[in-house]
Amino acid sequence: MKKETLAAGEGARGAAQDILSDVLRKRRPLDAATEDELAHAKLSPRDAGFARAISHETLRRFGQLDAAAHPVEEFRAMPSFQRRDRGAYR
Repeated sequence: MKKETLAAGEGARGAAQDILSDVLRKRRPLDAATEDELAHAKLSPRDAGFARAISHETLRRFGQLDAAAHPVEEFRAMPSFQRRDRGAYR
């Protein structure tokens, strides 16, 4: 049987996504979510640092990311967008 291998950094990206989900959806403190997820994920020290950097920097820049996404959400809510080519942008 062939063992599946993860691409470089894929485990770290998944762990970062889980950390962000815990913080944003479950309203857990960042430090607690990071500690629990990294212990559970069993990543190398390098990948654990990468996961921590991704999740912390994403939260640090969350306001900027949200502001950048807001015009796109408004555009998609426009009636003209909903009538014309709405499937092309999904």
